[in-house]
Amino acid sequence: MWSHRFAVLHIASASMARALGTTPDDPRVARAVDAYLENWSDLAPLDSLRALLPAARRLSPIHRALSWRRVLDAVPINAVEPEWHDGESWWIQDFRSDRPRGDD
Repeated sequence: MWSHRFAVLHIASASMARALGTTPDDPRVARAVDAYLENWSDLAPLDSLRALLPAARRLSPIHRALSWRRVLDAVPINAVEPEWHDGESWWIQDFRSDRPRGDD
Protein backbone atom coordinates (compact mmCIF):
# COMPACT_ATOMS: atom_id res chain seq x y z
CA MET A 1 0.00 0.00 0.00
CA TRP A 2 1.22 3.47 -0.79
CA SER A 3 1.32 6.55 1.29
CA HIS A 4 2.56 10.03 0.75
CA ARG A 5 3.43 12.47 3.45
CA PHE A 6 1.69 15.29 1.63
CA ALA A 7 -1.54 13.28 1.32
CA VAL A 8 -1.86 13.11 5.08
CA LEU A 9 -1.05 16.79 5.50
CA HIS A 10 -4.59 17.80 4.58
CA ILE A 11 -6.06 16.01 7.58
CA ALA A 12 -3.65 17.71 9.96
CA SER A 13 -4.14 21.18 8.50
CA ALA A 14 -7.94 20.83 8.35
CA SER A 15 -7.98 19.62 11.97
CA MET A 16 -5.79 22.51 13.05
CA ALA A 17 -8.05 24.98 11.25
CA ARG A 18 -11.13 23.52 12.96
CA ALA A 19 -9.43 23.64 16.36
CA LEU A 20 -8.54 27.30 15.79
CA GLY A 21 -12.02 28.10 14.49
CA THR A 22 -10.66 29.25 11.15
CA THR A 23 -10.03 28.02 7.61
CA PRO A 24 -7.08 26.11 6.17
CA ASP A 25 -5.78 29.29 4.50
CA ASP A 26 -5.32 31.04 7.86
CA PRO A 27 -1.71 32.28 8.24
CA ARG A 28 -1.29 30.24 11.44
CA VAL A 29 -2.18 27.06 9.59
CA ALA A 30 0.02 28.08 6.66
CA ARG A 31 2.98 28.51 9.04
CA ALA A 32 2.40 25.01 10.41
CA VAL A 33 2.20 23.61 6.88
CA ASP A 34 5.43 25.39 5.96
CA ALA A 35 7.11 23.97 9.06
CA TYR A 36 5.99 20.51 7.97
CA LEU A 37 7.26 21.06 4.43
CA GLU A 38 10.64 22.28 5.71
CA ASN A 39 11.45 18.62 6.39
CA TRP A 40 11.82 18.13 2.64
CA SER A 41 13.47 21.43 1.76
CA ASP A 42 16.73 19.59 1.13
CA LEU A 43 14.98 17.89 -1.80
CA ALA A 44 13.21 20.89 -3.30
CA PRO A 45 12.68 24.58 -2.57
CA LEU A 46 9.77 25.41 -0.29
CA ASP A 47 7.87 27.10 -3.13
CA SER A 48 8.12 23.92 -5.20
CA LEU A 49 6.90 21.84 -2.29
CA ARG A 50 3.97 24.19 -1.72
CA ALA A 51 3.08 23.84 -5.40
CA LEU A 52 2.52 20.11 -4.83
CA LEU A 53 -0.11 20.64 -2.15
CA PRO A 54 -3.18 21.12 -4.38
CA ALA A 55 -2.57 17.77 -6.07
CA ALA A 56 -1.88 16.12 -2.73
CA ARG A 57 -5.09 17.61 -1.33
CA ARG A 58 -7.04 16.30 -4.29
CA LEU A 59 -5.65 12.78 -3.84
CA SER A 60 -5.88 12.76 -0.06
CA PRO A 61 -9.41 11.27 0.05
CA ILE A 62 -8.27 8.33 -2.08
CA HIS A 63 -5.45 7.71 0.36
CA ARG A 64 -7.93 7.83 3.25
CA ALA A 65 -10.40 5.50 1.49
CA LEU A 66 -7.67 2.93 0.88
CA SER A 67 -6.59 3.22 4.51
CA TRP A 68 -10.16 2.54 5.63
CA ARG A 69 -10.31 -0.48 3.32
CA ARG A 70 -7.14 -1.90 4.88
CA VAL A 71 -8.52 -1.37 8.38
CA LEU A 72 -11.90 -2.88 7.60
CA ASP A 73 -10.28 -5.85 5.87
CA ALA A 74 -8.08 -6.52 8.90
CA VAL A 75 -10.71 -6.24 11.63
CA PRO A 76 -13.81 -8.39 12.15
CA ILE A 77 -16.76 -6.26 11.08
CA ASN A 78 -18.59 -6.90 14.36
CA ALA A 79 -15.67 -5.22 16.15
CA VAL A 80 -16.27 -2.00 14.22
CA GLU A 81 -18.97 0.41 15.30
CA PRO A 82 -21.70 0.55 12.63
CA GLU A 83 -21.24 4.28 12.01
CA TRP A 84 -17.68 3.54 10.84
CA HIS A 85 -18.64 0.84 8.33
CA ASP A 86 -18.93 3.37 5.51
CA GLY A 87 -15.65 5.19 6.14
CA GLU A 88 -14.28 4.12 2.80
CA SER A 89 -17.27 5.37 0.81
CA TRP A 90 -17.33 8.60 2.82
CA TRP A 91 -13.83 9.42 1.56
CA ILE A 92 -14.67 8.39 -2.01
CA GLN A 93 -17.59 10.82 -1.90
CA ASP A 94 -15.18 13.46 -0.64
CA PHE A 95 -12.93 12.83 -3.64
CA ARG A 96 -15.87 13.22 -6.01
CA SER A 97 -17.07 16.41 -4.32
CA ASP A 98 -16.52 19.87 -5.75
CA ARG A 99 -16.01 21.08 -2.21
CA PRO A 100 -13.98 18.51 -0.27
CA ARG A 101 -14.70 17.99 3.40
CA GLY A 102 -12.43 19.84 5.75
CA ASP A 103 -12.01 22.79 3.42
CA ASP A 104 -14.86 24.79 4.90
